Amino acid sequence: MKKLIRRLKNDYLVYALAVFGVALVFFPHYIVRGVPYLMGVGLIVYGVCNLYTILSAGDREAHPGAQIVHIAVGLVALILREDATVMLGVIWAWLVLHEVAEEVDEYYHTRELHVLRMLWAAVSLVLAVMLMHNPAHHFVFHMRILGLETLVMAFLRIRDGRMEEA
Repeated sequence: MKKLIRRLKNDYLVYALAVFGVALVFFPHYIVRGVPYLMGVGLIVYGVCNLYTILSAGDREAHPGAQIVHIAVGLVALILREDATVMLGVIWAWLVLHEVAEEVDEYYHTRELHVLRMLWAAVSLVLAVMLMHNPAHHFVFHMRILGLETLVMAFLRIRDGRMEEA
């Protein structure tokens, strides 16, 4: 038990995930108002840093075009502000649908059925379609779901720490 407590003291990610998860579950309306700013600034910084790295390295195999898209989407999110939740909701749904497609592709190629992963993919598919259908209406609900996922990630990280200690 002492080892677990010592490990948790050193694992700040668990605390960050837990706080973020609780905030998303209980205060999604406040967070949704800040999402366009956080995503806008985050995408711009991410795109600029990656673009600088790519161009300074002179890597011909890199993809600078994707970084320009990150910067453009970040700028649009900052310009649209509260109205950006529709755009960000559709992008979020698209990314989830892409993950579902990867899960189906993996099953198709390996023929190994992982029931929990397929169940998760099916639930994700339904939630993504809901979000895409009416992003403005479903965004807060999806923020709460994200909060629950984040809390689960924190607990799994704690559990994995316990398993390593044993």
